[in-house]
Amino acid sequence: MIKVPASFNGRFITRHLFRHYFNNGNISEINRGRCYDWAYMAYRLFPNVSLWTTDYHAWVEAKDRHWDSETHKGVVNFMRLRCNERNTSPHCPPWDEQEPVIMNLYDFKNFWDRFGRGHRRHWGTLLESNLKDTLGKRYSEMTPIFEEAT
Repeated sequence: MIKVPASFNGRFITRHLFRHYFNNGNISEINRGRCYDWAYMAYRLFPNVSLWTTDYHAWVEAKDRHWDSETHKGVVNFMRLRCNERNTSPHCPPWDEQEPVIMNLYDFKNFWDRFGRGHRRHWGTLLESNLKDTLGKRYSEMTPIFEEAT
């Protein structure tokens, strides 16, 4: 059984819930289409996590720092996330229409169902199943304290 850290740990999420990317050294690929999945997992596993998004990227804020799959130590300024740095030019921020905003879980899921790449409305079927498979018996004790995942 996997022991979940008591406080936020982004590397734990990447290592155990995105194993294929982690094992193949492709963690930057998570931020090219599954960043909102990674942020959702962080929100589901750890208390006191805020969901952030633009129209190009999703990440979390925890412990007064911003985190995504590539940022294992967090950054104070969300613009310093590697994905945001990669997609920023001198005169253009890394978003088109949606400026950075904190969203509640319901709005976050609706936003990414509409604008995300790949899977739609997969929160319960794909992501919760992954959490259950990874956590095993710990799933029921780790997740009920959080906002309903529907």
